[in-house]
Amino acid sequence: MGKKEAGAQAGSGGSPTVIVQWKGDAFDAQAVQQRVAQEIPEVRFFLVSSASAVHVAERALGRARPAFLPRDLAEHTIEIFTGRQKADPMGLGRILLVDNFLPNVKEMTRALLAEGYEVAASMKADDALDYVQNDRYHLAVIGSPIATPPVTAADLAKKMRTFDPDLRIILMVDHYLSGGLQGVSQAVEVGLDDSLVKPVDAQRLRFSISRALERRRLQLENVRLVEELKSSNEELEQLSGFQQKFFATVAHDVKNPLTAIRGYAELLSWKVKDAELTKCVTHIMSSSKTLEGLISDLVDYAAIESGKLRVSLEELDLAVVVAEVQSRIQVAADKRTIKLVVQLPEGLPKLQGDPLRVGQVIQNLSTNAIQYTPEGGTVTVKIQPGPTMVTISVRDTGIGISKEDLPRIFDRFFQAENAQRMRRAGFGLGLKISQEIVKAHGGGMGVDSELGKGSVFYFTLPVPAGDGARAQSEAQSQPLPAVPSMPSMQGPQTPMPRQVTPPPRSMP
Repeated sequence: MGKKEAGAQAGSGGSPTVIVQWKGDAFDAQAVQQRVAQEIPEVRFFLVSSASAVHVAERALGRARPAFLPRDLAEHTIEIFTGRQKADPMGLGRILLVDNFLPNVKEMTRALLAEGYEVAASMKADDALDYVQNDRYHLAVIGSPIATPPVTAADLAKKMRTFDPDLRIILMVDHYLSGGLQGVSQAVEVGLDDSLVKPVDAQRLRFSISRALERRRLQLENVRLVEELKSSNEELEQLSGFQQKFFATVAHDVKNPLTAIRGYAELLSWKVKDAELTKCVTHIMSSSKTLEGLISDLVDYAAIESGKLRVSLEELDLAVVVAEVQSRIQVAADKRTIKLVVQLPEGLPKLQGDPLRVGQVIQNLSTNAIQYTPEGGTVTVKIQPGPTMVTISVRDTGIGISKEDLPRIFDRFFQAENAQRMRRAGFGLGLKISQEIVKAHGGGMGVDSELGKGSVFYFTLPVPAGDGARAQSEAQSQPLPAVPSMPSMQGPQTPMPRQVTPPPRSMP
C-alpha cells in the first residue's frame, strides 16, 4: 500500500485495526498516523516495515527531515552523522526483490527474512528504481521479464547501477533454454553476480546471495584500503618533501656562518702566540670541522633522498686516493696509538669514478674503524684487484657488531648498541651515504663482523671493459676476489654473518 492510500483506506474500512506495510520514511509515517488518529480515533493503526531504523534515520537526515531513532539504537547516532554507517562494507545485508510472480516474492522474502536479511519487495520496475534511488541496498534479485512497465531484467539492472555502482545484482530467468542462455549472456554483459534459472531453490538463492554480498564486502574493503594507502602515501610524500627542504635549509643556513668561523679561527691561529689562546683557537677549529662534517652528511643525505646525488665519473687512480685519505686520518690514528696499515698491490687498473666521493667512502670507513677500535689496535686498508671488480676493504680489531644489529647496519640513523657507548658526534648517516655513493658507481658494499672480534667493511668498484679484457681468460677460470678475511685472533674462528649489497657484473 502506498503512502496516500493508507489514510483513505483507514477511513473507509470498518475494522478497528489497520496494518500497513510501509515503504516511506519515519516522517511520512508520523504524518499518516496523525491523520488517522484525527479522523478515526478508535482505530488501532500499525505500520510494518523491514527497513532498518538506522537506515531510515540516515535517509531522513539526508533529505533534511527530522529523524527518529529508538533509544536502544542511540549508539548509532555518531555513525549516522559522521557517515560511517553509509561507508561500512560490513553492514547488514539489505536485499531488494523484484519479480512478476507474487508467490515467488512471498516465498523468497520469508526465506531471506529467516536468514536475518533486511528485505524489500516489489513487482514494479518503477517502484524498484525508486527504492534504489532513495535508499541504500546491498543486493537486488531481479526476475525476468518485468511486466509493469515492460522491461528486461538486464535493462533494469543497468538503470539500478546508475544510481548505485556498488549494487550487486542476481538475475532470475525462465527455465526455458532460450531464457537460460539469455540470462547467462546478460550476466556477462551487465556484470551481474549470478544468473539463476526459475524456479529458484531457496538454498541455492541463499548461497548465491551470500557469495555476492561477500564479493561486495571485499570490493568495498579493497576500495577503502586503496584510499587509505593513497592517503598515507600522500602524507609520506609531504613529510619526505618537508624533510628534504629542512635538511637543505639547515645545511645552507648553517654552512655560511660556519665558513666565516673557520676562516677567522685560522687567521687567529696565525697571530695568537699565547698558549692558552692557541688551545682555545684549536678547539674552535676542531669543533667547526666536526660541525662541517655533520652538515656535509645532511647535504649528501638530502641529495640521496631527492635522487640528486652528484657523482662525477672520470679517470680514478686508487693509489692516489688512498694516499690522500691516509694523510688525513693518520693523525687520528696516531692520537689513539692505532696502527694504520695500507696494502696497495702493484699495477692497479685505472677505474672510472669520482675521486672525491670514493675518497669520502674510504675515509668514512677508516674513521669509523679508528673510532671503534681500542687503543693499540690495528686498522688495515687493503686494495684487492680482480678481473671485473676491484675490492677495497677496511679491517679493524675493534668492538665488532652483533648478529642482531648486522642486518640494520646500513640503515639511516642507525647505530649498533655497543657503538653508542663510544659514540662521537654524528647522525648515523655515514654508512648509508657511503653505500649510496658506491651504488652510484655501479658497485656494492658489504660487511663481515663478529661481536668483540672486529669488522671488515668492503666495497667493490667495476673495472672498465677495456682494462678487464686482458684478464678475461683469468676471469673465466677463477671467481671474483674473496671478501677479505678477518684478522687472526686467539681461539677458533667461526663463520660470520654477512650483509651484502651485490655489485652488478658490469658498468650500467
